[in-house]
Amino acid sequence: MISTIRRGLSRLISGLCLAIGAASAAPPPAAEAAPAAAAAAWPIHRGDARLTGRTPERLDESPALLWSVVLGSAPQGAPVIADGRVVVGTGDGLVHCLDLETGRALWQASAGAAIEGPPLLDAGMAFVGTTAGALRAFRLSDGTPAWTFLSEGPILGGANRARNAAGQDCVVFGSHDMKLYCLDAREGVLRWSFETSNYVHGTPSIDGDRVVFGGCDGILHVVGLEDGKERHAVDVGTYIAAPVAVEAGVAYLGHYGGEVLGIDLATAAVRWRVSPSAPAEAFMAPPGLSEALVLASARDGVLHGLDRQTGASRWVFRSAGPALGGMVVGREAAAVASEDGRLYGVSLADGRRLWAYDVGSPLTTGVAVAGGRLVVGAQDGRLYAFRSGLK
Repeated sequence: MISTIRRGLSRLISGLCLAIGAASAAPPPAAEAAPAAAAAAWPIHRGDARLTGRTPERLDESPALLWSVVLGSAPQGAPVIADGRVVVGTGDGLVHCLDLETGRALWQASAGAAIEGPPLLDAGMAFVGTTAGALRAFRLSDGTPAWTFLSEGPILGGANRARNAAGQDCVVFGSHDMKLYCLDAREGVLRWSFETSNYVHGTPSIDGDRVVFGGCDGILHVVGLEDGKERHAVDVGTYIAAPVAVEAGVAYLGHYGGEVLGIDLATAAVRWRVSPSAPAEAFMAPPGLSEALVLASARDGVLHGLDRQTGASRWVFRSAGPALGGMVVGREAAAVASEDGRLYGVSLADGRRLWAYDVGSPLTTGVAVAGGRLVVGAQDGRLYAFRSGLK
């Protein structure tokens, strides 16, 4: 959706939903010794199981390029970081594992089909979904395959992780076969599945013992982690393409009809809903949460800073192109990836542009931050890592 390919895919998904309701070239696959562990991790899309997109690091000073690596094919899903490693999937079906400090190739593995979503790093594994409907688990140490689970439709979002009441590690993800799946993380064995009436597209959010997600059925689903039974279903009126952010018992989401909503998960009541753009612009990227704000990026490249309690507009930031690559929210600023080829630093206080780094190619993935390093992918087939200003 955020590169040329993904914009085409977005249009295809839209139609189907409505109809139904500086480094080397591609690195070698050989494994290498593990790098030193980083001070922090970003093992999942949006950083944590609730998908808040928030980091304790500062993002208010301009970063400097640390390294860039040619992957051979443009990354579509966001990179993730753990144990000093960066893992990202590409449109040619390859999973790349790189050293966070240097960009050096550690291993490369084939997933067998295009990878559109972000990986998940957990339980010593890298979990990756493919457009062929497979969720594949690779050992993070060396990239060797551990297991494969086959759904009946493309997997275009990422997986999430949880531990159930029995202390078992779980992997939860959605598929275009209209189901949400919960698997045993060690063996890939199905624990339960929950069927909806349309495509499940984005990474699900996990908040304690509940899974929160939307899809092309236009419904926010709240499902029990232990049994896969639905607790609440909130009809928002049109389909939800992006992940939902959850904090303090409230789900925050944007949808294709141009609204942003705050929904109470205990009662299923809509606390507020606003249309911040005029005319209405679709929200296809996941929101980010600061302590006071919901940051929602519209398809027209406008970032809205909305009050978390009321939905009232506090400020707007306008990029030179669609800002659909997602964002990461720091203590005082957000780093926002844009299709205009720039990574922006935006003040949380007033929406001012604090800095901009021009990569020169549309930024096509979400942003990952860990250990004073910021990583993002671009349409030129490169992965970029930055340092400085991240304290």
